Amino acid sequence: MVNKIKLKKLKRISEKITNIKVNITMTTAINDERKAVVIFNKKNADIVINGNKIKEINDVIDGVAHELAHIVLNSKKHNDKFLSKWADIYSTVKIEYENNKKK
Repeated sequence: MVNKIKLKKLKRISEKITNIKVNITMTTAINDERKAVVIFNKKNADIVINGNKIKEINDVIDGVAHELAHIVLNSKKHNDKFLSKWADIYSTVKIEYENNKKK
């Protein structure tokens, strides 16, 4: 049986982490190497997952966590501070996502 990726659950977790409205979509319309992209401001964020590149839940969580780190730090940089925040958020999202799997 194929595991379903629960985007609504990821949305709720993302909004809890960022304290802003977050939309998450998956598309095959991205034709480059990016796994995910984000556009955000102080009130809203749109995370788009590249369905051509990532299909497994751990990869989706990693991509979402990467973009959430940009939002939380309000930065596009990929420095040590970013990498640390990305790792922290990945752990948080993974734990929250796996808790109460039936939700």
